[in-house]
Amino acid sequence: MSLPEKKDFPRLLPDSRRLVSLSMEIGRAASRLESRFWENQLSNVILKLLETKKQHKLDDAIEYLYQADPDAYNILLEAIEAHSESGVMQHKGVDYDVLLVVAPVMAWTRFAIPSGPLSSALHAGLVSSLADCIFAENARFLLAPELYAIDQLPQSHVEVFALMKDMAAPLLGKSQAGQFKSQETTLFLADVRYLVMSVLVPVSQPLFRWQTTARVDEHGMLRKDCLENWKKNALPLLSNMMHGCVLDLTLPDAFFDACRKADQQIRPASIHAAVHYLALAMDVSAADLRAVIGGFVEVPEQVTITEYRIGFSLRDNPQILYGVIWPVYGAEEIQQTVEKGFPSRGRGTPQKEKTAPLDQILVLLETSGIACEKLHLERFPMEFCDECGVPLFADINAELVHAELPESAMPESRLH
Repeated sequence: MSLPEKKDFPRLLPDSRRLVSLSMEIGRAASRLESRFWENQLSNVILKLLETKKQHKLDDAIEYLYQADPDAYNILLEAIEAHSESGVMQHKGVDYDVLLVVAPVMAWTRFAIPSGPLSSALHAGLVSSLADCIFAENARFLLAPELYAIDQLPQSHVEVFALMKDMAAPLLGKSQAGQFKSQETTLFLADVRYLVMSVLVPVSQPLFRWQTTARVDEHGMLRKDCLENWKKNALPLLSNMMHGCVLDLTLPDAFFDACRKADQQIRPASIHAAVHYLALAMDVSAADLRAVIGGFVEVPEQVTITEYRIGFSLRDNPQILYGVIWPVYGAEEIQQTVEKGFPSRGRGTPQKEKTAPLDQILVLLETSGIACEKLHLERFPMEFCDECGVPLFADINAELVHAELPESAMPESRLH
């Protein structure tokens, strides 16, 4: 393989160029043998950059392929995520597979959703439930002593890689440095909290209980059973810590995939919780509320939307009272289209299944009794408040504003 000419990669450093080239070669490979050849080389470059904390080189390659080659982009991103959240570590001459796992806890309430230290009794109960319901019998794992919000988790691949190794260290008789952030989290009515753990097994041994059956046709059913048993055991334990919250659990799994799935599943609840909260706080019905939707991007030239931000106001007052974020993931990006107006919702109009993010949002608003007053066609930058760090929302005039309840709102309904 020869590296492409520098003129094709005007802004990329050599390591980033190599990531791009190897990812493209994997996409072009006509055999599994050739694909493995390129994959091994790609793994070596990724691991070197993770070990040396060169996140910017990973980001540059990801950003380039996002625009230039979607298939190679997916190949590279999957490889980087895999090497960030998992690896092979050695102890006393034995090689172990290590995986960073999160157990998402979805919660919605009109109060603040708790995070922070787990009591010793709760921690012990969760460890017992994980051992009984989730992990294979020969797996060893370490559960972090706190419940974390997403902004307290590592945000970069380099940080995830460091956390994976750090969490596994005590299981291998080594000291633990501590990689979590002790920052305040943004309060939302519906959000996800995370139990974080590292699990290890001898190389090529099963990590999870659903891997332990010899019958291939039983894996899916066993996975469902594991989830049901996990809910049955863990929900009563977590309810004692998270008073006033409606809770649901998804299956504990690898860091990136579990975080994405939890984010996707909490999105509808975020809208329902916002409507319920505002109706109570403002002493109005859902019909008195209006929504303004804006599509937000990380960089100005980006074609696909990174997230939708939905701002809520009263019918007779355009001030944004509260906002909900709807992140967009993976294949959903392909489904996005810029609508010239709104989809037809007339009584006699046949309704086909709506799967694109914007369609899902509009259907949820409609079923909640909320009129969408404005759908902005322009892309907005993902801006946050300079003082408190909360996301800004587009109002009806396309200005990015801070969502805030008026002083007249019922005080017992305020987030606290």
